[in-house]
Amino acid sequence: MAAMRIVWSRVAAPLLRASPLLRSARARPLALLGARPLSSLPANLTLAEPAPTATTPTPPPPRINYALRGDEIHVDVEAFFGGGAAAPAIALPADVFAAPLRVDVLHDCVRWQRNKRRQVHRASKRRGEVSGSTRKLYRQKGTGNARAGSLRSPLRKGGAKAHGPAARDFKTELNKKQRRLALRVALSAKLREGRLTVAASLDTPPKTRVVADALRGRGIRSALFVDDDLAEDFKTACRNVPLVDVLPQDAGGL
Repeated sequence: MAAMRIVWSRVAAPLLRASPLLRSARARPLALLGARPLSSLPANLTLAEPAPTATTPTPPPPRINYALRGDEIHVDVEAFFGGGAAAPAIALPADVFAAPLRVDVLHDCVRWQRNKRRQVHRASKRRGEVSGSTRKLYRQKGTGNARAGSLRSPLRKGGAKAHGPAARDFKTELNKKQRRLALRVALSAKLREGRLTVAASLDTPPKTRVVADALRGRGIRSALFVDDDLAEDFKTACRNVPLVDVLPQDAGGL
């Protein structure tokens, strides 16, 4: 590249100084390439507009249906399924529904629950689990056969499995205080995000459409209903709604 630059400077420089045509071409390099200015383009030719940039929609702000007053947090009671006026706000303990976010505690609790459900569906038998005698099959020398010991050897048919899968227990331990703290943190986080609603009543007819319409009207795709006394009609109404579950109060968890 350096040699090409030197040749250009030695050969082209005198020509540029001598010829006015080349000097004008040097000042207007587009003229040598046959380019035309935009003003000379045909009238029926338009330039393409730049492609619109994709913008991420801004999520709506979280719904605020609570007010912290001292050691209590007042949550609005709503008529979730209609058919009645909303009750006044209910006072809940702030140490349960206004706990600070603890991601480490939530992680430990979810990991504990998932490890409890984990199972091993296959396992092989080791040498001590295979049925058969442990007596030496034949003497060590003089038979012409390869030396062999127990009938349970992995080398023999019907013997044990060497380094095969074994039954395991994946359970981990978690203290009761940590479980309760994780539940308080989860409830507080749901309330701050506007995803926890206190319903005035869960009395509905045993119709799936009633529950589905109520959730669709509020823009809710998945829900968990918790109550101390769940009616059978309400359980029947929620049975066929996808991503909707019903739990008694003493069985609630993460």
